[in-house]
Amino acid sequence: MLHMAWGLAAAVFLTVGWTAMQAWDPKGPVSLLTHGNPTAMMIEVLALAAITSAVATVVAGRRYPDVGAFAVGIALALVSVRGDTMTYLLLEQGGCGTLCAKLIAEGLFWSVTMATALLVAAIIVRWIAPHEQLLAGDRGSGTGRTPTLGCLLSRMAAPALPIVSHLVPGAGSSGQSEDRSVRLKHIFVVVVAALVLTRVLASGAPDRAIHHGQVCFAVWVGFYVAAGRAQAMFPVRSSLWSWSAVPIVCVSAYGFAWMMSLDPAPGHLPSVPLSGFLRVLPITYVALGTSAVLLARWRLLAADADRPSA
Repeated sequence: MLHMAWGLAAAVFLTVGWTAMQAWDPKGPVSLLTHGNPTAMMIEVLALAAITSAVATVVAGRRYPDVGAFAVGIALALVSVRGDTMTYLLLEQGGCGTLCAKLIAEGLFWSVTMATALLVAAIIVRWIAPHEQLLAGDRGSGTGRTPTLGCLLSRMAAPALPIVSHLVPGAGSSGQSEDRSVRLKHIFVVVVAALVLTRVLASGAPDRAIHHGQVCFAVWVGFYVAAGRAQAMFPVRSSLWSWSAVPIVCVSAYGFAWMMSLDPAPGHLPSVPLSGFLRVLPITYVALGTSAVLLARWRLLAADADRPSA
């Protein structure tokens, strides 16, 4: 079911999505900065993300929390691979400070896109599930492979926000027993670990060129390991707190990249980023970051479910 969910999402985004997102220059990367009509692109991407998240949730949402957002993240990452790398933007855009500011703004848009997918996934789960399962709460949630609705909603991101809880009845009180400091520590661990791992893994290759494979690997591993360690150290119930680190990392990475690029060496090539953080496109940070933290949480939930009770 999981493979079918993200496979359907990939099929939609690699066809209809690619038509809406491809750069005006065939050699350009997937970015608002290279699109002929950024406003139209934003509207179309948000609509596709909502629809795709809904379909993926119908397919596998009763077993995997936030599977709609996971599927959208994988699909967006695949679309980004069809375009060029950050090298194009480094050559075409102005100074590093201006470019980083634009990348931060674009990263916030992709974060809104993933937040839309998370919200739609929660609404669809609540809509398709029988009412009596909501009343069951967490009873028996660890005895089967499919959790009850109350347990599932409490693990999802959107229902943890009070402003959203009225749209997803039954999950408004999820996680209220958690200490706020635990949530903040959890987010902090994910942010710091993801930044460090991404910076190390995204360092320049011997030929100093930017490659999609290296960049995607760095972001995926960075967020996957970071989310797993944070959940082990400071466990939280809702995936919102793990996912909240994704936009923070994106914004922080480009902020650090700007500071590291303030004083370039004489003769520095514009196509070679002075910071490993500047090797990653905004869509890659957010799309792969979202899917990685969700997969890390699913792995830990599966391990907890398989652990024999005392």
